[in-house]
Amino acid sequence: EVARAVGATHAVDPRDGNPVEQVKELTEGRGADYVLEAAGPPDAMAQALAMTRPAGTMVPAGWETLSSEVTFPAVDFAIAGKRIQSCQFGGAHIRRDVPRFAAMMEAGLLDAEPLISRRFALDEANDALAAALDRDLITGVILPAGRPSV
Repeated sequence: EVARAVGATHAVDPRDGNPVEQVKELTEGRGADYVLEAAGPPDAMAQALAMTRPAGTMVPAGWETLSSEVTFPAVDFAIAGKRIQSCQFGGAHIRRDVPRFAAMMEAGLLDAEPLISRRFALDEANDALAAALDRDLITGVILPAGRPSV
């Protein structure tokens, strides 16, 4: 739902069946040009690469643990030419881009609201961390002291 709210043309729900087959069906067997994997488990990353078309790009945005390992078929790289594009921090350069993004939000050009699951007061920082670790939210925002939790 969030992906569609921010512009995704298609979204696949693994609860509706094999996600690789769903994408193949949507693309007449070809696979997707770009696949954004945001869940994080190694199996989901492998599925994301499998649903990427030859010479397409898979972007892993989620991660399960720092020690997780993912295994991909060598043929996807050697013959199919699929690319994996890392996106730590969304590919942003923090010092350059965060001020630009803030200015875009202030100007009404960018709406981050669909990505914010919950706001936390500063004294709820441990709750925010626990919610993130439990994958109970997409993005938690910690507000400065004196600001109420919404």
